[in-house]
Amino acid sequence: MLTIDSSDAVRRVAPAAALLLLGIGVALAGDGEAPSEPLPEHAFARLGSTAWRHGDRVGDVVIAPDGRRAASVDQGGTIRVWEIATGREVATLSGRRAYLGDLAWSPDGNELAASGYGPDFVVWDVATCRPARTLTWLPTGQSRRGNSDIAWSPDGKTIAVGAVDGSIVLLDARTGDETGRMEGHDWLVLALAWSPDGRTIATAGQDGTLRLWDVAKGRETLKLEPGGSRVEDVAWTPDGKVIAAALQDGSIGTYRVVDGFEIRRVDAHRDGAQAVTFSRDGRTLVSVGYDGRVLRWTEDRGEPVEIATSGGRLDVLALTPDGRTCLVAGGDTRVRVIELEADGDRGGERAPDGHAGEVTAVAWSPRGPLVASVGDDGALLLWDARPAVEGDRLRKRLTPPGDGALRAVAFAPDGRSVAAAGETAGAVHLWALDGDGAPGARRDVATGHLGDVEAIAFTPDGRRLVTGGIDGSVRVTAVADGEAGLAIVAAERVVTAVAVTPDGATIVSGSLDGAVRLHRLADGRELASFELPRDDRPISCGEMSEEDLMAQMRHQVRRLALAPDGGSLAIGSGFDEIRLLDLPALGEPTLLKGHIASATAVAFAPGGERLASAGLDRTIAIWDLARRREIATFDGHRRPPIDLAWSPDGRAVASGSRDGTVLLWRVR
Repeated sequence: MLTIDSSDAVRRVAPAAALLLLGIGVALAGDGEAPSEPLPEHAFARLGSTAWRHGDRVGDVVIAPDGRRAASVDQGGTIRVWEIATGREVATLSGRRAYLGDLAWSPDGNELAASGYGPDFVVWDVATCRPARTLTWLPTGQSRRGNSDIAWSPDGKTIAVGAVDGSIVLLDARTGDETGRMEGHDWLVLALAWSPDGRTIATAGQDGTLRLWDVAKGRETLKLEPGGSRVEDVAWTPDGKVIAAALQDGSIGTYRVVDGFEIRRVDAHRDGAQAVTFSRDGRTLVSVGYDGRVLRWTEDRGEPVEIATSGGRLDVLALTPDGRTCLVAGGDTRVRVIELEADGDRGGERAPDGHAGEVTAVAWSPRGPLVASVGDDGALLLWDARPAVEGDRLRKRLTPPGDGALRAVAFAPDGRSVAAAGETAGAVHLWALDGDGAPGARRDVATGHLGDVEAIAFTPDGRRLVTGGIDGSVRVTAVADGEAGLAIVAAERVVTAVAVTPDGATIVSGSLDGAVRLHRLADGRELASFELPRDDRPISCGEMSEEDLMAQMRHQVRRLALAPDGGSLAIGSGFDEIRLLDLPALGEPTLLKGHIASATAVAFAPGGERLASAGLDRTIAIWDLARRREIATFDGHRRPPIDLAWSPDGRAVASGSRDGTVLLWRVR
């Protein structure tokens, strides 16, 4: 086996990432200057936007006291500060590699406290993007117990910490000295909130209780058990007379502070209510839950109104002081911006620039500067890919019926149509394109797949579609009339990639079962196969270890690429190296080593002399195949790129990423 190793792995760590490894905070806007959305080196365009997006799951979102800025944190430890009106990122605060899940603004809006697991948390100076100080609040022996929520007192002098052990710890906001500790909850404190006058703290507990604490006296003044349900969040009205609680059973309760009287209990969310908040004038209450709904109450309306919904759970919520905009997150890497109408009956998510979720596949038109991308938001977007374009590059947004993800896209060989598929009940959507790339009416072609279509390729003459499905089959369908052709049971698991040799005689497919198979297009006969190396260690029953899971994922074909002459094949998989195989023999592979995490995507340049690859290390590599060496590396996505496409002239590469964007790179 021939192995080509590009050993300069350190160069894959971007300068900012290298500083993070040293624990140093990195600000995209030096000295507090607001950055735009700069392009990475070698890229000439970003299709879509990184606004309100993180590289890891969002753990918390908080709005500054001025109502103009918001901060969000991901579980990788990166804090981003946003301008709410525009979605522009104005600062990035990084440097702590531990999990971060909770944020709190100082009352003057100049500092931001960030905490998570462990005995300490950092207070950041937002203007300079540097840590102002680190506060430690637990003895070393208890460091693993951590904290679950933090809140700054209205006068800015104290930070309250809700602990995993059920206690509430009060710290001097400047020195970190412990000034008080209150105990009563039997378990984790999930949320805490100061009363507007700063005299009382309300806490929500995993033990199913809602409690009020006199800060000066350090004692509990009220204990409520709202029906035995776990209390997820708590919020005060601006006058301090009422508290609202979000409960695990999906209900929202409001309680009188003076005596704990339950004013109202509403079955609001179909699945666990997770967060609740009041507007600054007290006239609006908003809640979110695991059912993905955003609900709103107003003082003149007793029943909640659904103002927005997402495809997944929501567990983070922040509301601007005027009650007109709320920020929500949960379960993914994106903060959603929901605009609320004044009458309380309507609301909707602010439209993103580009895909609302992850990009799942990209294709470049053979006719020139037109790129197509599809995503898990169910949209196909057509982009202007010319190097010198001012302003918006989005030419058309195509949204087929249904709300399922699209996972595959391909242009016909003549560039006069584009096909997309995914969670489409076995169908492929087709659009004819005019000379300028403008789409006509959609036409759906039934392929016969039982379930999702995961991969698409046109035959070289453009007359037939070859598709791979979640049902493990490869199918051939006529483009003109949808007539079904071959149906090949090609794999034991999902077929993730398909291609057709330039002579139109052979179908190449790859699957999550780790195999690449060649079938004769004329009759479906299997001609040859190749299987990725398998880890034969026994995998224990029950929950898989991380090592077992990674071993299983390595043995999966993710993408395939055929050389333009049909003489070789590149495989993207769960392994760090790319495998090159000669066709049709599928003999011993040549390995190209350079990525430091799974190299999942591959694409041959039009001339066949170069190969592009993308990995979970978030980089794109360009390989000189004659010399079998890496000649360029691109790094600029916040999350891993998962698909690649070359321009027809071989001077550019498009990379579609899980960060929701497509980057266009110059290749020399």
